[in-house]
Amino acid sequence: IAALKEQIAPAGDSGDYAGANTMIGGLREKVDEFKAKHDELEQQKQAYDAALAQVQPRLQATSALQPPYAKLQPQADELAGVMSQAEAAAQAEEFELALALINDLTAKLERLDEAKAEIDRQKQEYEAALAALKPRLDAAAAPEPQYARLQAQRDEVRTLQAGAEAAAQAGDYEQAEQRLEDLTAKLDTLDEARKAIDEQKQKFDEAMTALQPKLDA
Repeated sequence: IAALKEQIAPAGDSGDYAGANTMIGGLREKVDEFKAKHDELEQQKQAYDAALAQVQPRLQATSALQPPYAKLQPQADELAGVMSQAEAAAQAEEFELALALINDLTAKLERLDEAKAEIDRQKQEYEAALAALKPRLDAAAAPEPQYARLQAQRDEVRTLQAGAEAAAQAGDYEQAEQRLEDLTAKLDTLDEARKAIDEQKQKFDEAMTALQPKLDA
């Protein structure tokens, strides 16, 4: 455009108006082409900026995931990489590519949100299961002399409980729930052992009650 514009005045000054008019026609076409391309880029930039404004707050929330979402950090790091590519494309005025990358980023954010929702669901299930076991765990932890020989089983219960809590703290609720299942089975075994001791104690008490008069005599 600049080159054609510089050629028009000399052509007119020399009296070559036909040539100058031809150049003006060519210049008009070039200007129209430029404007069309400019408007297209402007629209692409606006679309990119609008999409970017929508995605940035969500992206910032994933920059450093805390428990219970820490195991999703690799997905969050992937998002940061895609964002860098989009920014580089926009810097180079490749707004169509930049928008495509933002759209890809949005899809990845959706999948990350779904993964977080799944972790939330697992967390609720784990906490509900743990709350249901709490009375039995408290009973197993209480020191009772008649159950002293069951100390090894009580220690196993405490170890399984600690493992479940550690897995939950790390956000691995699948492992935590598996530990709770193992813990429930161990508590069932412990309850059966306590019941057997209770039955033996009852027999002992009944036998001693029956024998006591003879012992007194």
